[in-house]
Amino acid sequence: MSDLLSRWKESEAYRLIVRYKLHHIVFWAGYHLFWSVLFSPKNLFSTGNALLMLVSSLGYAAGAYPNVYYLIPAYLKRRRYFQYILSFLVCVLIASLLSGLGYYIVLSFFNESWQIAAWFKGTYSEFLGIMVCNAFTAVVAVMIVKLAKDYLKDQKRTQALEKEKLETELKFLRSQFNPHFLFNTINSIHFLIEKDSKMATATLSKFSDLLRYQLYECNEPQIPLKKEVHYLANFIALEKLRVNKNVSVALDVSENVNGAQIAPFILMPFVENAFKHVSKGKQQENYIRISLAQREKQIQFTVENSQEPAEPKARDAVYYGGIGLTNVKRRLDLLYPQQHALQISSQNETYSVELTIDLHEN
Repeated sequence: MSDLLSRWKESEAYRLIVRYKLHHIVFWAGYHLFWSVLFSPKNLFSTGNALLMLVSSLGYAAGAYPNVYYLIPAYLKRRRYFQYILSFLVCVLIASLLSGLGYYIVLSFFNESWQIAAWFKGTYSEFLGIMVCNAFTAVVAVMIVKLAKDYLKDQKRTQALEKEKLETELKFLRSQFNPHFLFNTINSIHFLIEKDSKMATATLSKFSDLLRYQLYECNEPQIPLKKEVHYLANFIALEKLRVNKNVSVALDVSENVNGAQIAPFILMPFVENAFKHVSKGKQQENYIRISLAQREKQIQFTVENSQEPAEPKARDAVYYGGIGLTNVKRRLDLLYPQQHALQISSQNETYSVELTIDLHEN
């Protein structure tokens, strides 16, 4: 249905209708046909009824269009209500007089052959009262249509602006995140060059894969979760070359994550943070445990690492410092509003992150 509507809006017929305002003719014809069906179905297709529709439409338009195109923007939307009400009543009066004059001429011409003339055999005041009611109804109907159209247009514009703002902010956050990751990885490579040239060569190879992923494989808003897992595995392998031998690293990924989609780089900052703040003491267990599972319509991601109990500054950095964690929290709010749950806890010797994401429909 949306494709048909899009094709119709792109057609030449639609452009001609919009350019020459032909849809206004359709509106007035439908408006009069509605009332004719209700009150005079026998004369629906008569010449006199067609002339009444024409002259009344011209009269109503003389009051309705100044109202919607000038009075509403100039007075109503600026909250100048008194001036608007007075001007609106003038428009109704003008529409009443012009449409009434047109009615009178047409009904006088068809008086001998058209039964609808019997409607107006009352007094002139009754005739004018009917004309005022008709004009008021027509002006208000046009006003409702115009206000509804403006409202939908404003809503569409607001949604477009919000979408553009969201995309701009996400691009900024990603551009801010990537240099942060590159900075940490280059530092790791620099450390390995001094320690072991063979390890440095292996690290550069994995680092090349990571850059290829960043530059070419993850430019879409959603990517397969298996690609993100492969990226995490490469990152973990790279970091394991750098950390102390007494730090154990475990990655547990369930087998059913192949069909899921996720925003790129949404998981990695938590893993990076674990490697950054994992404990390295000889008198305690030093570990990083990472698990990822898909259950029904949710992704469940957990990262847990040991930490030094006597380093409050490092613990504060986990909560408040670093570009990566700040950005990923913001990205979660933007990409998965009310669709994720993030729990971060820091106890004496353990720091853990539990992230649950409701999957988007493919």
